[in-house]
Amino acid sequence: TLVKARPVYDASGKVELAVNVFHDISGMKRSEVVQRLMARAGEALTSSLDVSATLNTVAQMCVPLLADWCTVHILEEGEVRQVAIAHTDPDKVQLAERISQRYPMDPDTSRGIQKVLRTGQAEFYAEISPETLAASAEDQEHLDLLRQLGPRSVIIVPLIARGRTLGSITLVW
Repeated sequence: TLVKARPVYDASGKVELAVNVFHDISGMKRSEVVQRLMARAGEALTSSLDVSATLNTVAQMCVPLLADWCTVHILEEGEVRQVAIAHTDPDKVQLAERISQRYPMDPDTSRGIQKVLRTGQAEFYAEISPETLAASAEDQEHLDLLRQLGPRSVIIVPLIARGRTLGSITLVW
């Protein structure tokens, strides 16, 4: 919050009161953080030929500035491969990896990473309700694991170069 104060004088020139104006600058600060992150991510993307290492660096940059959890998936010869994962809680990285190994993505699903990769269109879920979480689980164990991760909202954005979708980045809060 930015505060500006101005005195108000009476007829004799003495300060009678002060007028304070408060400005909420959280949006501006958030924008500055995102711009710095984008600049750093751009540097990381051009600094190495090792795609996996570079995308892992980008994922690490996103946590915790933009999200609690970030994954990056790329398309290689028609197959989807997770190349990076970062979480504010290292134990949850292992949990997320366990979920992805036990419950591989359905390539024909009507939502999520696979859909974003097929369509090149981002998806945003402002609120992950218990019902939404249950609908995305394959069985009770899957649901229990997803609940442990505790996603509240998600955005999945395609990574596009020269009009071609190369992968996606997922940010989870």
